[in-house]
Amino acid sequence: MTVAGVGLLSAALGLGSDAERGYATSYVIAFLVLGVVFIGTFIWWEYRVEYPLIPMHIWKDRNFSLLMLILALGFMAFPLGLLWSVLFAGQ
Repeated sequence: MTVAGVGLLSAALGLGSDAERGYATSYVIAFLVLGVVFIGTFIWWEYRVEYPLIPMHIWKDRNFSLLMLILALGFMAFPLGLLWSVLFAGQ
């Protein structure tokens, strides 16, 4: 569910700029909605299963949640920094 959810979200964000009507294109909206539904279903499932892959109580720890936020921001900033460094080195 997570692979499908993240894949569909990534596809919606990646294809939205190239679609004929942008992000208002029907398949982009469908990918976005299905991605959110799959990720939401995964979280719902993890709350109810006896041995979850990710125990949901771990997100209540402030330090862990802050660490995950910092890691996510770092992973989002890396491609942009790489792009600018390649553009700078190419001149």
